[in-house]
Amino acid sequence: MLKKSLMLLFTVCIFVLSACQDEQFVLTDDNKSKYSEIAWNTIETEQRKHIVKNWTEADVSTFVYKDQWIVPQKDRSHLKKQELVSVSFSTDQDGLLGPIVVVINPEDDAIVGYFPRD
Repeated sequence: MLKKSLMLLFTVCIFVLSACQDEQFVLTDDNKSKYSEIAWNTIETEQRKHIVKNWTEADVSTFVYKDQWIVPQKDRSHLKKQELVSVSFSTDQDGLLGPIVVVINPEDDAIVGYFPRD
């Protein structure tokens, strides 16, 4: 009986620990505003002229990094399988170049880089 109880306890502990490690970053409205502002502050004045919506209306989402091309090109192997935040600003050049997309690491709010525009 003791052996079965210990085995059950061990199984439950493994399950709980693995569930804690898979916890995903949740974007709240406050987080979205914060990341929009961080991203906006990195965009050059000349590029800002082409943004068609207010910066507070940027599309903010998360994605898991899997070797996506991010400019400037650096060694980002430490970011593999990490959830990052992308902030996308629509521009009057989207048809030609695509939107301006800023990538942010939510662990330290640092700018990782930008998705390249065509």
